[in-house]
Amino acid sequence: MFSWVPWQCALLLLFVPHAAAKVLGVTVLSRHGNRAANQGVARVCPNEQPNLNRYHAMDLSPGGLTGLGMQQMYQAGQATHERYAGLLPKRFTAEHQYVRAVGEERTLQSATAWGSAMYPPGDVPPKYGKHLPYPLPMYSALI
Repeated sequence: MFSWVPWQCALLLLFVPHAAAKVLGVTVLSRHGNRAANQGVARVCPNEQPNLNRYHAMDLSPGGLTGLGMQQMYQAGQATHERYAGLLPKRFTAEHQYVRAVGEERTLQSATAWGSAMYPPGDVPPKYGKHLPYPLPMYSALI
């Protein structure tokens, strides 16, 4: 999945944590998952029309996240949850987590899928279905 070049490996070796080190915070930056083509593609790349027709048949809005993209982001959330489970509280708290996505459909969908995996079904507030993922507040701004 990743192609490693020697300088990346060297950087990883430089940042191996010391045994007494304590993680104070984590910032996760992510691009959106797999998506449908934007509206302008038909004009710029007319040969892509068969591909655009397939997206349209899936009822995806232009630039919207595909099912694969949602799966990718959910899996990224699972990996983040597993990696930082010891640092995370059992439930979302605004004091400890902040999720932000640009005001585009694909980025909001990506953040929602990622967040659903960060706090999977189970430990939720009373009177909320135990089979539902914990809803994370999403901060956004229109672009």
